Amino acid sequence: MENILQTLPGTVDTYFAGQLGDQAIAGIGVTNLVVNLFISFYTAFSVGAGVVTARAFGRGDREAVGQALSHALVLGGVIGLGCGLICLALARPILRLSGAEGDVIACALPYFLVVAVPSAVLCLQLILSSGLRTMKDTKSPMYSTLLGIWGWAGCWPSPAPTKWGTW
Repeated sequence: MENILQTLPGTVDTYFAGQLGDQAIAGIGVTNLVVNLFISFYTAFSVGAGVVTARAFGRGDREAVGQALSHALVLGGVIGLGCGLICLALARPILRLSGAEGDVIACALPYFLVVAVPSAVLCLQLILSSGLRTMKDTKSPMYSTLLGIWGWAGCWPSPAPTKWGTW
């Protein structure tokens, strides 16, 4: 369920881009292709980190649990930051490599920079979620993902006490 929620923003963005035209839909689609590759890679990394954490947790070795999560978060942050910097520096070539041309790149570039560049946050969230699940806390990761989507959707309370969000 959590993985479905992680891809939901891209799906909803595609729906709303439909109001803007074919080029916008194509731009969102190309960006989602890249982001979904990141999600797959980061998920595989978080599963590996979860295995190491679960083994330490099963042994009752709290120190090893902390070390495993710390190392995974540092390495995940470095990998995520590296991927984000690559996306920042090579956004146009990545979009071209994904099959985008001309107007599609023009539509995709701002969205790509907002969604793909800060992917380090996604990597860290996946590692933390995996770590919590391996320590028998299956609800917190789901709530964290829902909270992230809630914020992405612009549903934070506004300053006026009777209004919610930007919609």
